[in-house]
Amino acid sequence: MTNQDVIQLYENYQKHYPTKLNLDEFVTLLTFFPAIQVLIADGEIDQEEWMYVQHISKSMADTYKDEMPNKYELIDLQQTYETELAYILANISNWSAKFTFGLKSYLKEMPEVREIVFDVMYMFADASNDISKAEKDMIENLKQELELGG
Repeated sequence: MTNQDVIQLYENYQKHYPTKLNLDEFVTLLTFFPAIQVLIADGEIDQEEWMYVQHISKSMADTYKDEMPNKYELIDLQQTYETELAYILANISNWSAKFTFGLKSYLKEMPEVREIVFDVMYMFADASNDISKAEKDMIENLKQELELGG
């Protein structure tokens, strides 16, 4: 059961961007959003960071691989996630606070997801050579804002 704040966020997002994602797939995007925030903590996306965006897209799509035995459907979902992330990154000032609020609300109803959000955020931060001060600061802010453990 998805909470009302997430449903409202999804509906608002649909008004601004013609997403192909259903509500469940959107929730997956929402739970991976802190990884994106950490990735762009320095304020720009370089070529290496864009590769991480592609990895994040694949990871999100892979959460549905048991439900999508056809690899082409999975590839299509991965490309959809990549397109969604490109849109969000281009409009991050409009969506960042809204996604954080929606995720915080979702985590209050689904506290078991907190550890997954935390692990994914760290996994992608740690994947780069070093975690920068801006990334560390973003991780700390998100841990407090979203009430994540760790």
